[in-house]
Amino acid sequence: MVRITFRSAGGPKRRRSVPSWSSGAPLPKGEALGSSHARRMAEAADLVMLHSPRSESAEVFRRLKNLLVNEYESMRVIVVTSAGPDDGKSVVAANLALAFATGDKGETLLIDADLRRPTLGRRLDPPPGCGLSDLVSGRCTLDEAVVVLDNAPLRVLAAGAPVSDPLGMLSSQAARDLVSQLRARFQRIVIDTPPILLFTDADGVGAVGDGFLMVTRARHTLKVEYTQALSMISSAPLIGTVLNDARPNLADRQRFRSRYHEYYDDGDGA
Repeated sequence: MVRITFRSAGGPKRRRSVPSWSSGAPLPKGEALGSSHARRMAEAADLVMLHSPRSESAEVFRRLKNLLVNEYESMRVIVVTSAGPDDGKSVVAANLALAFATGDKGETLLIDADLRRPTLGRRLDPPPGCGLSDLVSGRCTLDEAVVVLDNAPLRVLAAGAPVSDPLGMLSSQAARDLVSQLRARFQRIVIDTPPILLFTDADGVGAVGDGFLMVTRARHTLKVEYTQALSMISSAPLIGTVLNDARPNLADRQRFRSRYHEYYDDGDGA
C-alpha cells in the first residue's frame, strides 16, 4: 500500500520569476491536444488514484494536492525527483498528477522527463509512438506527442525515443521553449525526472520549473543521501519532501481504516 507524508520546506510561497522564452504563438487554453489518439493508463495497484480512488492511500494524494494548491498555488510546474533509484518518485508523480487532474477538465499534464529510465510509456495502452525527446528534436508535433487518457482527465507526455545525451536535450533551448509553450496551455504540469544524486538532469529541468518535490522512501533512503540530494538542488526552490511508503503503527492504521470505510459505508453522510 502506498502511504506518504509530506514535510514543507517552508520559506516564501510566492512564485519566483521564471525566464520567458519566445516560442511562437501560445496554445489557447481549452484547445484539445491529442484528442484523435486517446489511450488508456493501466490501472496498476500502485496508481491508487485510478485503481482504488476511495482508498486511504488515494486520500493522502488528494491531501497533498490540496496542500500544494492552497499553500503553493503559484507553483504551477512541479519537478519531482529523488535522491536515488527505487524511492517511488515516478509513482508519486503519477498519482499527484492524477489528483490534480480530477475535475480540472484536462488542464493537468504529466511529463516523463526521466529519459534514462522512463516508466510512463509502459503504463499506456497502446504505447505512444512519440514523446518528449521526439518533440524536442522536432520529429513530431505537440498534438501527436501529448496523449489524452480515456480513463482519467489527465494529459500525459511520455519520454519518447532514447537519446545519447539526456542532459543536453533537457537543458536545450528547444526544451525550454517547449515548457514555456506548455505553461500557456496547462494550469498544472508535473515533471518526473531522474534521481538527482545519480544525474544532474533534474536540476537542469528545474531551471524551467517553479519548485521541487523531493521523494524519499522509508527504510530505504539514507539520511546522508537525502542531505546530499538537497544540497544539489540549485535551479528552483524546494517545495517540500514526500516520505513514501511510511507505515503508521498497527493500532493507528486499523483505527483509521475502520473509521474511513465506516464513513463511506454510512449512507446518511453525517
